[in-house]
Amino acid sequence: MVDLGALAFASLHHRGCKRPEWSQTPRLSSGEHLTWNAKTFLLPGMAGDEPDFRPLFLVNPGLEQVALHRDAGADTWVIGTVSYYRDLGLRTPFRDFVVDEPIPGISAKLNADVITVRVEDHPQVWTCPVDGQVGHRVRELGGITLGVTSAINPSEVMRFDQLLELMQSGDLAMGWVDIEETARRRPLRETPAPAALSTYLLHWGNNHATVGELLATTDTSLIPEQARAWAEGHVEDPDRLIGWQQVNLDPAAWYTIDAISVEMYVVRRHADGWKLIKVLARIDGAVPDTEDDLREWAESAVRTKAKTRIINWVPAPSTAEDFTTLHGSAPRSE
Repeated sequence: MVDLGALAFASLHHRGCKRPEWSQTPRLSSGEHLTWNAKTFLLPGMAGDEPDFRPLFLVNPGLEQVALHRDAGADTWVIGTVSYYRDLGLRTPFRDFVVDEPIPGISAKLNADVITVRVEDHPQVWTCPVDGQVGHRVRELGGITLGVTSAINPSEVMRFDQLLELMQSGDLAMGWVDIEETARRRPLRETPAPAALSTYLLHWGNNHATVGELLATTDTSLIPEQARAWAEGHVEDPDRLIGWQQVNLDPAAWYTIDAISVEMYVVRRHADGWKLIKVLARIDGAVPDTEDDLREWAESAVRTKAKTRIINWVPAPSTAEDFTTLHGSAPRSE
């Protein structure tokens, strides 16, 4: 297992090929190089007095490696697969899973006897053959239930009681996915304007980019030491900050990290004032070539980390000639 402080990963080697051990040296395989396995099933059910079989696409996204996170109630690491996909909108069966409510950002395509599932902002695309019964129900219902787990290899599931045990265990995240034809026919949802908006800053220059939520703004008359002290007054628990350091590639900015939550904060001097940003994602190195690519990267971070979506971007005062800043508005997440 690899312990990187805020993150940890477990490589699932067979005992015969590698002895398990802890390491602080990154030896991680990127998601697109991990072996995954998927299988489709028909889940028995009832709609009133009539049988109602539901198609299920069960996938284990990484047979050799899983991400871990700290259990909030205990000083231990737990497998983070379910919590990660819950953040993307999937839910837990027998708890809060809603049948037939499509999960935004996930799509499926049925082509002859093969179904393909794609998760937005995810490096993998999963495909799986379907038999005639499963394919018929997918077309009839206009979608399929996606189930994601690290607890089992789907190809080893042979009986319904294995699926039932998995669903009861809490080690499975599930969500309904429309097939593309259904999604195109589904009427647009009309939603009222949000009561409150949050502002997100996308800021980039040569070999550096950040996107984060704007927490506070003050005037430019403060010197850097005063600005950092001002910023600490707007952080939830300033005693947990590890100290301020200047951003190497952005000399108008300083950053600090919460020692417990590992959240990063940046205070940066823009032409219209000092701004405190809670960072969602950053790039230290080559940035995407176009503004459209940078916006797509930033919107992905906002969707995944802040659980909201950018409505629009507008140009904003920046820090220097070789840096660009955009303000993005999004409904305030609860």
